[in-house]
Amino acid sequence: MEKNEITSLIVVDRKKSLSGLLTLNLLLKKGIE
Repeated sequence: MEKNEITSLIVVDRKKSLSGLLTLNLLLKKGIE
C-alpha cells in the first residue's frame, strides 16, 4: 500500500514537472516572437 502511494505521487510529480516545462517553453517561444 505505502509503496503504491509513493509511486503514484512520483508519477503525479513527473506529470506536473512535464506540464510545467511545456508551459515554460510556450512562454519562452512567445517571448522570443
